[in-house]
Amino acid sequence: MAIDDSGEWWTGSEASDIGPYLAEYTLCGDGYPATAYWPVVCTCGSAQFRLLRARSITQRTCAGCGQVRYISRSGDGVGWEEATWEEKPEPYTCVGCGGDTVNVCLGLADYACHPGCANRPGSPLPDAVLWFYVGYRCVKCGILGCFNDGKVGRGPMAESTFREIAGELPHKSGQA
Repeated sequence: MAIDDSGEWWTGSEASDIGPYLAEYTLCGDGYPATAYWPVVCTCGSAQFRLLRARSITQRTCAGCGQVRYISRSGDGVGWEEATWEEKPEPYTCVGCGGDTVNVCLGLADYACHPGCANRPGSPLPDAVLWFYVGYRCVKCGILGCFNDGKVGRGPMAESTFREIAGELPHKSGQA
């Protein structure tokens, strides 16, 4: 694992650099800091994807087998058609080399840093994912970044929810 932050863009030497990048990235600005990370891998075993985003939904297409899945609040493509009517889908293209294939890791924020929850001493924090970030590493040149993000607002803050958001498990109906 080696992140180089000396140039115009941070670069990573391997996919596992995305999590540490997202940890730093989410500490800046007015967002919610990521506290958990989920590397995205296709069922075929490939960790390389082409991405397309509309609103807070990211379509991921496996570069190995072509399988299409969605990263979103519910991890399914239910809102994809509506999102693409409202906003022209934007494909990932690397700002450095023009590449279109990335490794992906989700950064997930819990409610610990939410101002509404932090100001309630003595009240338990919800066991839920507040926000997700779609972190990436360009396979060609290693540039690290965040391609998309969105609100989740459901739980638990656990592997099963992470996998649903990543599009790896079906979303349990009635949890929206």
